[in-house]
Amino acid sequence: MPGTWIGSSQFTVSVTVEKGDFDLVRILETETGYLNVRECPSSGCTELGKVVPGDVLINVGSESGWYNVKLEDGTTGWVFGKYVEEIAEG
Repeated sequence: MPGTWIGSSQFTVSVTVEKGDFDLVRILETETGYLNVRECPSSGCTELGKVVPGDVLINVGSESGWYNVKLEDGTTGWVFGKYVEEIAEG
């Protein structure tokens, strides 16, 4: 029955996360504490949002020292490669 509380019950959930068939990148420390995500691979392009050091994102591609990444909401944008580390397959 949905919404029914069962008292004194315990259970364990185990989750395994695997890399999958895509490349990942990690955002590195920046002077500002965040990294702008832009519409195209240039600092002159429109800002779409920000990511913070430690964020792990899907790498869609790269161009001219910039990485095209997929954000949590599914949109893609570009981040400057100086502040990005490719995560090697483990």
